[in-house]
Amino acid sequence: MAQKRQHKDDLKDVAEARLVEFDLLRSNGRYAAAVYISGYVIENYLKRSICLRMNLDELPPIFHVHDLKDLLEYSGLLKDAQLKTTMYQIFEEYCSIWFPALRYASPKDISQRTCDTVHKYFLDPNDGLVPYLRGNIP
Repeated sequence: MAQKRQHKDDLKDVAEARLVEFDLLRSNGRYAAAVYISGYVIENYLKRSICLRMNLDELPPIFHVHDLKDLLEYSGLLKDAQLKTTMYQIFEEYCSIWFPALRYASPKDISQRTCDTVHKYFLDPNDGLVPYLRGNIP
């Protein structure tokens, strides 16, 4: 099956949809699945930023990767994020929790506490990843 093209507007919609799914999974005790899905919130926002930065409607295949640190760098937000010390530290800590191989994690491998930490990392009004991305990626 051919890979679906990733349009910049779809990337924002997918990010928001994955955030809703994260909350649904978390509220239903599906912590491993919630944490796994959470990575795609950040990934899709960063991929949208890459498209906007490069003035492209679709994400080039070279950026069809799941490395959040690389995507942050390509997005053009790395230097700004590093200036926001607490938020960048949260990003680094989040990257130590989320990685693509989580899709193979046993449901027992991710605790409610870890999932709640991800929730806090995402939505903290001052230093949360999602408010930062929403504020910096139109």
